Amino acid sequence: MSNNIKDKKVRNNTVSLLFSNNDNINISAALSFIRNKLQGRLKNISVINDRTAVIIYGKHKDRLMIDLKDNNYYEDLEEKLEALKAENDNLLLYQQKTSLVDNASTTSIASN
Repeated sequence: MSNNIKDKKVRNNTVSLLFSNNDNINISAALSFIRNKLQGRLKNISVINDRTAVIIYGKHKDRLMIDLKDNNYYEDLEEKLEALKAENDNLLLYQQKTSLVDNASTTSIASN
């Protein structure tokens, strides 16, 4: 399933942009990463002249300028997202293991 987003062009001509599920996942992951990295302080993301993005965040509207033509940002973002996912998976695994140990020790204490 893909989403259609209409992009308004000059003279009322419209072009439909088609995003695949994978595109939607990547866009969502990038936006979620930005929001989480800014600890919920994200205010606005704007694009200037199709080359530069401005991220506005925080109480005093701090700004972060990003060159959209530089592919390293996306690659770095993807690597950081994968690292966060791995860290989250490790934390979940640790919590499950400690929960099993706690349950086992509680059971052995109760049986004594």
